[in-house]
Amino acid sequence: IGGSDPSIVITGTGFKATILEADLTITLGTTTLIFESITNTSTSATIVFSGIVAAGTLAITAKTSAFDPAPGAASNTLSIVALAAAKTIATASTMTIGNTGASIVITGTGFKATIVQSDLTISVGNTGLTFSSIDNTSTTSKTIVFTGTVAAGTLAITAKTSAFDPVPAADSNTLSIVAVGAASKVALTTSSIGTASGAAFTTQPVVTVQDSNSNTVTGSSAVITATISAGSLVGTVTATASSGVATFSNLGITGTSGVAYTITYTASGLTVATQSVTVSLGTATASAITTQPSGAVNGAAFTTQPVIRIVDSGGNTVTTSTVDVVATIASGTGGTLSGTTTVAAVAGVATFTNLVITGTAGNFTLTFTPTSLTLVTSSSFALSVGQLSTNYYPIPGDRTVSSRSHQILCGCTGAKCKTARGDQG
Repeated sequence: IGGSDPSIVITGTGFKATILEADLTITLGTTTLIFESITNTSTSATIVFSGIVAAGTLAITAKTSAFDPAPGAASNTLSIVALAAAKTIATASTMTIGNTGASIVITGTGFKATIVQSDLTISVGNTGLTFSSIDNTSTTSKTIVFTGTVAAGTLAITAKTSAFDPVPAADSNTLSIVAVGAASKVALTTSSIGTASGAAFTTQPVVTVQDSNSNTVTGSSAVITATISAGSLVGTVTATASSGVATFSNLGITGTSGVAYTITYTASGLTVATQSVTVSLGTATASAITTQPSGAVNGAAFTTQPVIRIVDSGGNTVTTSTVDVVATIASGTGGTLSGTTTVAAVAGVATFTNLVITGTAGNFTLTFTPTSLTLVTSSSFALSVGQLSTNYYPIPGDRTVSSRSHQILCGCTGAKCKTARGDQG
């Protein structure tokens, strides 16, 4: 039922080489099919129909003209009943070890109004249960009642074809209901995979609430919490069990590349589960200063040039990065930064070589900005003046300059300084 364009193969001995529709008596009944064609072999004929199969019975008889030599009478009549597709049943019922009795609800479509024990195949295994009755109140579910004290084991239930109307082509699937004890532990049933620092695991952890025999406690809605021994977790660190299974959604870890960390999964009152995770290098997100700039003298290259690393969220150097890093003055007045202010990272490290600040003495900080990443600002450093010149040059014709006490000192090394008599200012 519901299938389209079926083919019916009839077999026998003595068929003519070619039989036609006129050689057969075909009754379509309520199947809503239409005869299309016949394909012949020496021992069979395939009769092809078109249309969507409806509930009903197709009848086929081979007339005497279908055979060579012709028999004394027509063949028997074949009755082919259109059957429904096989049915699927389900249950959300559970059995708890030590409980008295159990009621298992099976759900599905197409159940007869009333089904009885003989319409089911029931195996109680070693659960200690005995079949009692069936509640047929609902048209879409049946409640099967058992007596006895539930012991550890598995109850199996299959609905036979006789349990349905119209009759399907095969028995239903078999339900296996495991008797479980009280929740005693959590177990990691799917481990985290894809552990790049700062990113969510590509495969999220799945934690199951289990009894002491490692059966899933399907009635549990425990909250599972993930914690870590060092480093830090990112994303949502809790997951609530549904039918005893908790799946995390965006959990991840930030830490040092190559270092193994222990993630612990806990639920109140239950034995914990643990997992060892080794962090791998993450995506570049920011910059960090390896060497601070220092030794800044007005107009001269820093004696210690800054070195900048490109890092992931865990502070790991991203050795594949080649981004440009731009240095600018972040704070300080009256200064100009020169030299090579843009440096490309090599293996994730940008090393400046000739940065210079020219300007007024004072405290400065520098900002280092990698393309599209988070910048970093240096520690404060002092800009000092250059070496003072001791040269002086008398004004021509001035005979009063006689001692170094009259010098005017300039702040630029090598600059020429002139003097004037004190009474001339």
